[in-house]
Amino acid sequence: MSIQALVYADILKVNWPRIEKFAVSKLDVDGDGKLTQKDVGFLTGRYIHLLTSDMPSAAGFTAAFWIGFRYG
Repeated sequence: MSIQALVYADILKVNWPRIEKFAVSKLDVDGDGKLTQKDVGFLTGRYIHLLTSDMPSAAGFTAAFWIGFRYG
């Protein structure tokens, strides 16, 4: 949002088509040159897997840390 505020104040110039081209090239999973629902679905699944990997050990650590912090 701060970048957009600087653009609005005419302090900064942003090449939005170049940013869009870069983002699509990095996020386009199926290689069709467009960011589609299929790409978003695949990336969402990958992100959820990343967030939930080793969840039981992370939850156990968090609970033990909180109990140790709370009760000394």
